[in-house]
Amino acid sequence: MTVPYSSLVCSEAQKHLLIVTIVSSLQRCINSILCVPLKYGSQSLDVETLAEGDELADKYNITVTNSFQALGEDVESSWLAIRNVILQSARNTLPVVQKAKRSWLTADTVSILDEKHEARLRGSTDDWRKYKGIFKAWAKQDVENYYSRLADEAEEGVKRHNLRSVFRAVRKIASSPSHHHSSNRGDVPMLRSDDQSCRSTEKTLECWRSHYQNALNHPPATQCQSLDSDAVRAVSDPAISDDASTLGEIRRAIRKLRNGRAAGSDGIQPELLKYVEEPVTASFHSLCACMEVRSKSCRVARRNHCLTVQRQRAAQQLR
Repeated sequence: MTVPYSSLVCSEAQKHLLIVTIVSSLQRCINSILCVPLKYGSQSLDVETLAEGDELADKYNITVTNSFQALGEDVESSWLAIRNVILQSARNTLPVVQKAKRSWLTADTVSILDEKHEARLRGSTDDWRKYKGIFKAWAKQDVENYYSRLADEAEEGVKRHNLRSVFRAVRKIASSPSHHHSSNRGDVPMLRSDDQSCRSTEKTLECWRSHYQNALNHPPATQCQSLDSDAVRAVSDPAISDDASTLGEIRRAIRKLRNGRAAGSDGIQPELLKYVEEPVTASFHSLCACMEVRSKSCRVARRNHCLTVQRQRAAQQLR
């Protein structure tokens, strides 16, 4: 059977899509086997409860301390062990965030809404109109109070350098009733560089294409002789220590982490490290020691390889 050549040739975009799909599948398999996720479906752990009381924080600290074991010599396996202990302990200790629908409505307003629904099912038009008017008045007041609470929470978070409340307020405003019921939220025209609005989808896409083309494409940088000469004359600063990290340095680094920041690719939020400072500091110190040993061995292997190459070149020149 002969296969046409055109069917065997795939575009560069298809190749990249295939690679991304394979890498994503492998990453999900690795995470499901070796890692413990911090989120479960649409639920996530409420790390703010650690600051509300000492009982839960002490329980989480004890769980992490009892779960830590001696680390091996391999850096990757040691880090996975530390990460899984922290996330598994958080999963067994901390509650999940409860997401409520229509969080801007109070319980009394929701009860009026239920009464209006029951009146419509009964076919009672007078009761339905009465509850409809009451619901509209109460819901309007609830929305105003809702925005006021979000503003107060965001302002208090800024004062305490806790940006989590600010980001939460932004997300809630994005999902607020006024946002969902806005009739012109997608009709705001985009302005081109000449201050003319884009009235069609094609012109909008062209505007975005031109913007990214100008923002991401730059001419090559010119050679700077002064920077090159400074780089040649640069010497290492003896005041900067290149020794292995100490327990005090790791402890100070953990304390400098800001609360309310989103978790990185490891899924660990800053609060999960701060409330288990002692066991995490000791584990990180052991991990840094493993990395230092590995770095020294790599430097020795690189130096030996360079010497071997130099000897081979010298032997070839003598021939």
